[in-house]
Amino acid sequence: MTRIGFVGAGKVGFSLGRLMADRGIEVSGYASRTRASAEEAARFTGSAAFRDPQSLAAASDLVFLTVPDDAIASVWQAISGAGGLSGKVVCHTSGFLSSDVFAGARGRGVSAASLHPLMAVPDRLESWGLLAESLYAAEGDLDALAVLGPLCDSMGVRYEVVGKEGKALYHCAASLVSNCAVALAFMGEAAFASLGLEGSVPGLRGLMVRNAGSVAARGPAAALTGPVERADAGTLEAHLAALSGDDRELYRRLCVKLVELSRLKHPERDYGDVMSVLDFFRPRAS
Repeated sequence: MTRIGFVGAGKVGFSLGRLMADRGIEVSGYASRTRASAEEAARFTGSAAFRDPQSLAAASDLVFLTVPDDAIASVWQAISGAGGLSGKVVCHTSGFLSSDVFAGARGRGVSAASLHPLMAVPDRLESWGLLAESLYAAEGDLDALAVLGPLCDSMGVRYEVVGKEGKALYHCAASLVSNCAVALAFMGEAAFASLGLEGSVPGLRGLMVRNAGSVAARGPAAALTGPVERADAGTLEAHLAALSGDDRELYRRLCVKLVELSRLKHPERDYGDVMSVLDFFRPRAS
């Protein structure tokens, strides 16, 4: 049985370890910057706390580095410098970085990979259940993927293999539907505030939640409504006139993308007037 150890006892390390332990997967334990956090994670997962990453690696077959992205390379160097890793697998959980961050792994006989849960992890103690519902992006050496695949199966989660060259676009897509959606919420709430409608912000948020649920259940095309889809150029022109500066240009560009989607949904519909309005409001070079 593969023994899995974690370097890093933050939210992802806590949650992923608990999910594995709950599925009957052997978690060897944790090493962390502080002994206290390693011990807390060990209690949470029924495993052991190790004094340092090197000791953890020696007691594990698969080592997860659940540390911040900018610490992965240095932690790897500390672990690999101790030797004794031949035949083991090392894996990080960054959505952006690839397994190339494990420099020199192959020369040390180590298989390298990354496994990213496509899920925000807001809490150390409560989020492990959410990770059971997440899609995972696996990337790395063939030998490492041969270990991660059965591991994901044992966790009962779905995974897809993403090539190294695709990690940046994969992470960008995740940011578009999560972080960028937050920016749109910020923009919408600012508009409500400018109208003195601060007390109605919960209603605006409810609209966002319901629409996100529709997209999740039905897909973007089926969930699409609004002036762009129905080719309502007049309403769109009024929207753009009500905005200015960067907010106007952001809205305009998003509407261009909505025209693309609308044409796929309604190939028989004429969106020429809509595109004329969008072009009219396009910034001109001075």
